[in-house]
Amino acid sequence: MENEGTVDALVSDEVIREKVRNAIRSQRDGRWLGQVLSAPLVAVLVAAPIGAWLQHRYDEMRLRTENQLIRQRAAEDRESSRQEAEMTTTIEVFEKISQLLDRRLWHTRRLIWASERGATAEQLLERRIAYEEAVDEWNVNLNRNLALVERYFGQDARHDLEFEVAPAFQRIHAALATERKTPIAELKKQAEAINELLHPFNRKLLSKTQERRTALSQAQ
Repeated sequence: MENEGTVDALVSDEVIREKVRNAIRSQRDGRWLGQVLSAPLVAVLVAAPIGAWLQHRYDEMRLRTENQLIRQRAAEDRESSRQEAEMTTTIEVFEKISQLLDRRLWHTRRLIWASERGATAEQLLERRIAYEEAVDEWNVNLNRNLALVERYFGQDARHDLEFEVAPAFQRIHAALATERKTPIAELKKQAEAINELLHPFNRKLLSKTQERRTALSQAQ
């Protein structure tokens, strides 16, 4: 019985000592691992791939940002060019429509003045040819001109041109073309009425042009 107690005590002591040895070994291994990881070379070896990865990520994000800025700038440039082209076309349309109408009115008046002053048949023929050319130039582009006015200046401007200005020209043209001579005073009155229509019409187109310019500037 005493021997059994002695054996049990020895086994118990050996177990305790093994636990102590394992604890010391574990502590020693931990210190060794910490010392290895804290060594300068290991730090460099660990930091190098991390630094390379971080640099790659930075370059990737920078490139993505630069490409985005480039695309955004290109889109802004295209929009700016489109707006400039739109403004240029608006001004060109205004000038063309205004010139065509003024030219037709001018040649209408020249023909009336020639008749009033007793011009020769040759002079009257010259004035009438110039007048007919102005009328033809307007009529050839009539539908296109109406569409351009509506496109760049709105439906109200087209309405004024189609239902006020154009009919006034048509009435005086009919009077000039008829064999029955219309009194000069009546022709001059009709020409003056057309002139009074053209002034507000041109002002409207100018106002619409300025509105478009302001809207395009604010959109930039």
